[in-house]
Amino acid sequence: MHQKSEISFTSPAEDIKLSLLNALTSWMDNGGFLPAEAVKKLGISDQQGHALLQRETDALTIDVLVDMLLRAGKHIHITIDESLP
Repeated sequence: MHQKSEISFTSPAEDIKLSLLNALTSWMDNGGFLPAEAVKKLGISDQQGHALLQRETDALTIDVLVDMLLRAGKHIHITIDESLP
């Protein structure tokens, strides 16, 4: 008997969130921050810190993730490509 494999696709907004989360977790790993230190440095609540560490994209918005990266001293560049009709 074969099991169906579930294919999950992420939305473009979800992809953006994951990219921002990856940048934040890299910053934490490269800086050697303990979770409590990262939460304090980023000026976020414990709940947001938990969501960050657990990579819960539903609990974090793009603007909150961008704000965290800016507080971490990161520069953010956005590129928007024109879509073809």
